[in-house]
Amino acid sequence: DKKQISTSDAGQTGKVLSENSSGAHVDVAGIVYVLHSGKKNYAFASELATTAVAGKDVVIPDYVNYNGRKYPVTSMRGDLFAQTTIRSVKLPATLEEIPNGAFAGTPITEITIPASVEIVQGSVFRDCKNLTRVVFESDNMEAVHGCFQNCVKLQQVVFPKTIRDRMSYDMFAGCTALTSVTLPQNLKVLPERFFDGCKRLTTIELPLSVRQVGAGAFGRI
Repeated sequence: DKKQISTSDAGQTGKVLSENSSGAHVDVAGIVYVLHSGKKNYAFASELATTAVAGKDVVIPDYVNYNGRKYPVTSMRGDLFAQTTIRSVKLPATLEEIPNGAFAGTPITEITIPASVEIVQGSVFRDCKNLTRVVFESDNMEAVHGCFQNCVKLQQVVFPKTIRDRMSYDMFAGCTALTSVTLPQNLKVLPERFFDGCKRLTTIELPLSVRQVGAGAFGRI
């Protein structure tokens, strides 16, 4: 089926690969999205052709338009872009979660995490050696797990003011250029190895809410 589809990104089109009773598989610029129909339509970025995204500025659309319906892109497969050579990525304003290792080892230089994202899973930006700028658009998220390991050019991060659930270990392990971090105002536990190896971090202001500092949180500094 060569039927063309459109997305929320002007001029971005794709084709239907297969259809079934619950939706369809579509290809948009080398990324395959699984569309699910139901009480709540949604799209899931499931696979890609690495050659199709190599060296590209990737735009993941807010929604895919198929058969007169909009399918918001709410999630993606873990490690989806890991080790690819994408130049940059624009995340959709409909994304609810960034899964484990999604952009690990890519040469991206900056990332904006949309306000729609509730959870950033572990190792999402691990080994992103060129990452220098991170923007959280939301002031209130559910969880941010250890995701910036070995981002050796990252210097500053301002987290959302509130993390409703938790943060996890190894957040900035190996971030040797890190100088400044603004932590959530309600943080209760600074996890293990949070700043391990952050040799340029000279001062950090812990929120008054912190009750526990994990083992090796400031190791190898």
